Formats: sequence, C-alpha cells, structure tokens
Amino acid sequence: MPQSSQFKNSLRIAVVGTGAIGGYYGGRLAKQYDTHFFARSDVTHLRQYGLKVDSVQGDFILPKLSASTLEEPTEPFDLIIVAVKTTSNLEIAAQLSALIHTSTVVLIIQNGLHVEETFHRHLPNTRLVGGLAFICAQKKGPGWVEHQDYGTLKIGNYHKTSNTDLNELRSLFEACGITCTVTPNLSYTRWEKLVWNVPFASLCVINNCTTQALLSDPTHRHHLKQLMQEVIQIAVVDGHELPMTLAEEMLKNTDKMVDYAPSTLLDYRSGKPIELDAIFKEPMRVASNLGVKAPRFAEVVEQLSQL
Repeated sequence: MPQSSQFKNSLRIAVVGTGAIGGYYGGRLAKQYDTHFFARSDVTHLRQYGLKVDSVQGDFILPKLSASTLEEPTEPFDLIIVAVKTTSNLEIAAQLSALIHTSTVVLIIQNGLHVEETFHRHLPNTRLVGGLAFICAQKKGPGWVEHQDYGTLKIGNYHKTSNTDLNELRSLFEACGITCTVTPNLSYTRWEKLVWNVPFASLCVINNCTTQALLSDPTHRHHLKQLMQEVIQIAVVDGHELPMTLAEEMLKNTDKMVDYAPSTLLDYRSGKPIELDAIFKEPMRVASNLGVKAPRFAEVVEQLSQL
C-alpha cells in the first residue's frame, strides 16, 4: 500500500467493473480522488455522460469520468478495486498485471469463498485485500446505480498487507463517506456473509422472487433458516466459530431491510451466468471435504445447477 503521505489527490485508483458495487464505491471515491473506470458495455456511456448514483445517503452525478476498456493501454495504479462478478475472475486476473507497480494494492470486493485465489495465482507478488460489501444496490442502466440500503464495506488481508496498510485503506474509504471496517479474519467474514448470501440468493432465484416474499411466507422462512444453520455448521467445522444465533439475527435484520432483489436474481432474470461456483459450489465442496452433511444446501445447489 502506498504510504499515508500518498493518500492525497495524487493517488491513482482504478475500478474494474461498473456495476452496482463498482459504480457506488468507485463513484464515491471519484468525488475526491483520481479514479479511472474500466468497463465493457458502459464505456462509451461513461465517457460521454459520466456516472449517476441514486443513493439513500444523497444522490450525485459525476458528469465527466475517465473510462476505458482493459484492452486499452494505461499507466499503473496505486489501488485497484476489482468489482466484477466472480464469473469473470479468470479473465480479469490475467489482464491486471499491466496495471500494477511494485506497491499496488488490489482490493477484491466480491461475494463467495476463496475468490482471491485466482488473483493470487496470476499476481503472486502483489498485495491482495479481500472485501465484502454489506449493501443493497443495483445497476439500473448504463452508468446508473441505485443505492437502496446499508453500504458498509469490510476488508481484510489476503496476501502481504499489514494492519497499517489496511487501516490506511479504511481511512481512505471513510474520508469518502463509506463506512469501512477492518476484519482480522477475512475467511470468517466471508463465511459470515455466506450465511445471508446462500439462502437468499438461492431461494430468490429458485422462486423468482425478492427478499420480502420469502420472509413473509412461513415455509420459505423456515427454509431460509435451515440453510443459514447449515452454512453456520460448515463454517464452524471449518474452524470459524459463527454463533448459531446468527441465523435468527440475520432474518430479523432482513425484515427491516428494503425489499431487495439480490444480484444473483437479477443476473438470472437477465440471462447472465450466476455466481454458482464461488457462492454455492465452493462452500459445498468444503462441506464435502470435511464430512459435514448439509442436505438442504446440497438440494439448492442441485436446483441452481439445473437452472
């Protein structure tokens, strides 16, 4: 990570992916820092019209943005934020080396388990940070993001980053209005997020409905809790002492949340690949290796695979 003296306007930041996550967090950073957006289908729109963010914390528009595709040459960056879906990891990881200098930090904001491994294989000497976005946000159109609820970012070391590095990165986000916390155990936090992601993402897709439709139906709510408890059980056997009470706590917190369509559901509805491997198959593989029985989890993985 660059030293704190470099956390000024001269800091060069790249955001890879301009969906809900990249658009929201990248947009907030771009209000204060030199931020370049790498995009695919949106690149022409971003160049011509910029980025629009409708947010519960205040709407804003960035009328002029620096944007390109990853195939276009550019200078290296100090901080690279990877905000694409895990289905693109192999392709993106192979393209990042041209954007990196000796002290670049790569922050990977994605759901799922072991998502950093692909980047580590391609960039073995690069400082890698894992990130999880606890946020309700969705992409509404080209260069247009809607932020509906929450927004906290949790980050943790994956490779070669110190506590000082992580705290400086946290301060960078906080200065841009983003609540950010440093987790001492990235793997624990990934399992914690999976306790929510696995049941809601899977059952929303299988039933083609949003979160409140699941919560208001007693049968669906029971299935949500079953799945949560199975994920917690796998995590505990894997060495992460998540409390079983977390299931009921998450259900109650989601009761208070806006009615939400998880990104997995939006991808399914639009015909895009869902993050089947990182969010579902990888935790299930861990369960199988550990000998943990998770019949409801196995059932939804099979249903999603067929879909």
